Amino acid sequence: MTNRMFPKGKEGLLSAAIRLDGTSTIKAVLLRGYTYNAAHQFVSDLGATVVATSPALVGLSITNGVVDADDTAWSAVAAGAACDSIALVQSSAVGGGADVAAGSQRLIMHITQRINVTAAALANSGATAITVDPLVSPLNNASTVVFGGVTATLTAPAAVGARTLAVSALSGSIPAGTVGLSSAQGGLPVTPTGANISMAWDNGANRIFSIAD
Repeated sequence: MTNRMFPKGKEGLLSAAIRLDGTSTIKAVLLRGYTYNAAHQFVSDLGATVVATSPALVGLSITNGVVDADDTAWSAVAAGAACDSIALVQSSAVGGGADVAAGSQRLIMHITQRINVTAAALANSGATAITVDPLVSPLNNASTVVFGGVTATLTAPAAVGARTLAVSALSGSIPAGTVGLSSAQGGLPVTPTGANISMAWDNGANRIFSIAD
């Protein structure tokens, strides 16, 4: 599953019930074991998957449809199993102010730090390189991309815009046009130990997320 907006979050942005220009209070919610559901609209829909909530994000910007903010942190997150995703939420009323009840805090975006990767040409079984469409986000060394029944493991990092992935010898062929799903990047999943957890947003072209063309 890739990063994706909640449909009701899109609706809220288009109707101005959600504001990302610094008017509303926007926070990041750390989640454990959450499965994306397009019908979810409010933080209360996340149930027991909520582990921690950040302070209000500062430095919010929406330049050219790209949403960004200063890095943030969750304080003294109780030790427990790994947390594998984040929800971006509007915790206040649209005009700002104090947090409203969880049943009124609006969901905007579900962030897994996974990306889709499309094979641009046939990669034969045993190949150690895959030609792909330009990457929209960097991939780490030793990360994986699952193309159907074939898992490609990177042997070198790949930057934003890269057209070739260096990988361990493939166990099968990957036809051109196959869309693969990467493993999580940028620090997810993270296992709480009782200490603070810092969140550094992606510095790539899409930052936190983009609704640009």
